[in-house]
Amino acid sequence: MLIRMKFMDEPMGLRYRALTSDTPSSTESEPMYPNTATVHTYLLIHLGVIAVVCAYYALSAAMAPHLTERARLRFAKRPWLPALIGIGVSLPWVVASLVLMSLPMGGAKFAGATLGLLWILCGLIGGAAIAQHVGQGAATSEAWVRSVRGGLFITLTWVLPLVGWLIMIPLTLASGIGCLIVGLVPSRQQALAA
Repeated sequence: MLIRMKFMDEPMGLRYRALTSDTPSSTESEPMYPNTATVHTYLLIHLGVIAVVCAYYALSAAMAPHLTERARLRFAKRPWLPALIGIGVSLPWVVASLVLMSLPMGGAKFAGATLGLLWILCGLIGGAAIAQHVGQGAATSEAWVRSVRGGLFITLTWVLPLVGWLIMIPLTLASGIGCLIVGLVPSRQQALAA
């Protein structure tokens, strides 16, 4: 019996397969298992997204502490209000972005991608208020620590298949935009003091 080695191009990577002259060709189905490189790739992508989102939350809380605190207090009182405002603003924004990206002109595609990335950026900046509210723990911790702690909890909900990807990510970003809008409006005490 002659044994030969053959390269198999598969989505999970290259692997060797021993074939004998008696074995039928590779038409029979075999279960495909992910190799270690694939698992590490997905793991590192998820860890990178979690780190980047937590960094945006911490940076937003550090660079605009008054805006973040106003938005956090308003989110704590009525969490549905920033969510509804964010969804109302986000729907036309995302639809306009998708329509522009579907046009055949390069400039329109660029404008659509820019609008979409701007939506994500505004959602992450405003999401610092949500992260601070979720990360409330020890009262002595600094704002950026609360943002990172809450950001870890929020981004871990994003990892959940389907529900996290299709519901939690857009809802968190839309609520972040709502918190950004709500945080830009000064409170009544600040308006009267000015």
